[in-house]
Amino acid sequence: MNRASDVPAVLLIVFILIMIGSIAGCGKKGDPVPRQQQPPARISDLTAAAAVDGVLLKWTIKSVPELDSEGKYFQIWRASWDLEKDECPGCPKDYILLIKAPAANFAGEDGGTESYRYLDRSVAKETHYGYRLEWGSPGGSVIAISNPVEITFKP
Repeated sequence: MNRASDVPAVLLIVFILIMIGSIAGCGKKGDPVPRQQQPPARISDLTAAAAVDGVLLKWTIKSVPELDSEGKYFQIWRASWDLEKDECPGCPKDYILLIKAPAANFAGEDGGTESYRYLDRSVAKETHYGYRLEWGSPGGSVIAISNPVEITFKP
């Protein structure tokens, strides 16, 4: 066995291993990429209108077949403030949960599964209100959120 002839073969193997190692370890190791999550859908047509006996909220959801599934619900959040005494105009307001109920309880005028409504009768005259809406699933996750709306109640 001739050791001199084995040297080029060993050098070739070492060279190949170094190349494989340098290619595999190339680049800067970065932070792990978080799992991509789809943001909740939006209910973009929430409206508020003054009625004789309260504030009428209306909204629609189109093409959502699982809407009336067991456990789906709407949550309506409300904030109120006096515009004349508002110490911080434009600042975020504290919303409180007004109602949480099954989606079927909010069926609109047509009784279908696309239009919804709620009449807030617990309002005071000359008070400014803000509303937000969330549509949730039985596990508590939010499926859709609405645009915020504001109204001064003047029946």
